[in-house]
Amino acid sequence: MSKIITDTEIAEILVQAIRNPELMPWASVRGITADAAYKALLRDLGFLVTRHFGGCFNQVAEPDGIEGLGYTLSFSWDRQVPINGGVYANLDTDVSIDEWKKDAPKISELGRLI
Repeated sequence: MSKIITDTEIAEILVQAIRNPELMPWASVRGITADAAYKALLRDLGFLVTRHFGGCFNQVAEPDGIEGLGYTLSFSWDRQVPINGGVYANLDTDVSIDEWKKDAPKISELGRLI
């Protein structure tokens, strides 16, 4: 018999994993460190976000200990992001949408980087 989990319960699982990664059983399940498992989760979430909302996922960065940001995910602009910034518009507002767009790789009409 299948276990049925609702869409909001999936969100609850992810929130629990992100807020309390030390309580998750992933290290014992996968045979890797809890830190590596957590970074793998964040990487997977980064690719999931870009798959559904545009952008290009770059990397997961570890906490730097200076700004107190914790783990961070880096995204680049791509043509799939709406002009207004889409889901990214109200995040990391130190970088404006226009500034973010300027850093995007330029692609020719033939689909090649220029």
